[in-house]
Amino acid sequence: MKRATVRIALLPILFCANVSAQTWWPMQGQNAQRTGRSTAFGPASATLKWTYDFNDVLSDNASPVVGPDGTIYQVMRSSLSVDGRALFYAIYPNGTMKWSTGALGGFGMTSAPGLSSDGYTAYVLTEDLTNYLTALDVHNPDIFAISAGQDYSMALKQNGTVWTWGDNSSGQLGIGNNDDKLTPVRIQSINDVMAIMSGYEHALALKRDGTIWSWGENTSGQLGSGNTINSNVPVSVSNLTQAVALAAGGSHSLALRQDSTVWAWGANGSGQLGTGNTTSSLIPVQVLNLTHVIAVDAGNAFSLALREDGTVWAWGNNFEGQLGTGDNTHHTSPVQVSNISNVRAIAAGDNYALALRQDGTVWAWGDNLDGQLGTGNNNDSKIPMQVINLT
Repeated sequence: MKRATVRIALLPILFCANVSAQTWWPMQGQNAQRTGRSTAFGPASATLKWTYDFNDVLSDNASPVVGPDGTIYQVMRSSLSVDGRALFYAIYPNGTMKWSTGALGGFGMTSAPGLSSDGYTAYVLTEDLTNYLTALDVHNPDIFAISAGQDYSMALKQNGTVWTWGDNSSGQLGIGNNDDKLTPVRIQSINDVMAIMSGYEHALALKRDGTIWSWGENTSGQLGSGNTINSNVPVSVSNLTQAVALAAGGSHSLALRQDSTVWAWGANGSGQLGTGNTTSSLIPVQVLNLTHVIAVDAGNAFSLALREDGTVWAWGNNFEGQLGTGDNTHHTSPVQVSNISNVRAIAAGDNYALALRQDGTVWAWGDNLDGQLGTGNNNDSKIPMQVINLT
């Protein structure tokens, strides 16, 4: 499976649906999705909305504050943006996006956005962190996120509509037929989408209400619809609510719920569902012994999770060392990836994995036949190795 997925504002943006103005989230590190009332509040007047610390890490006092325009939630930058720019978003409590901007020119990766009381003027801290405020002309791009599957592509617009194009042999375009499309067409039967994800030949969408919808190939139950019938229109994933993030593998799917638990469905021949066995599931089942999760991703037949303490956990196929445990033993429940900590973002390829650490270094493990680990050779690695010449 050749899969290239762009995750813009990978996790925290998904937590902004159905949140009242009286609710705050702690914002330290990547914990934007953690529920509960923050212990730090800003002034009632909306000037600079939050502070930022060095090395692109949110400081302890970086909780969102309440202004005349309501509570604003700050979102961590994407770790896999299309052009390498850092993207930021501010979102109202009702989940609508008010602006987005890239860290360009003099605004480095340590820049942080803010929002004025009119709800539309964005501010950033200058790169030298001198607290000098600069107003930006904020654009609101129509395309909000993109994702690419095996031979098809998806785009999510700001208005919550999903557009697809490419191969449609399994109904993965979700347009009600199996005709290939050379240009984007809208999926008419789904709206209010917050996030999209492409698997091999199946696709997932997270709606604002916390439900997940799926379409495409379903021979292994990867749609989570309770059967193995392909669908060329979106169908609701069964028995799953309050989802905040999602991931699509080769023939399995993952969801992160608001309570920080992980749920999985679909193929399980290598234990990629994390249920302690190799029995496939047509509906979501909870991954064993895994809580306080802030991010998930799925490879061909293995899965990854990032916990709020910065540790990475993996389960499923380990033939190429993609679990990072130092051996080639498959695992049907999560095991901690060896020799890596302080991780803030993860990504899974076919049979290899990547991790971005808080210090800005990238680490890789697993299959390296084509040099995808970036270690200067094509030797597989069973433990994380630092990608060279990249900081």
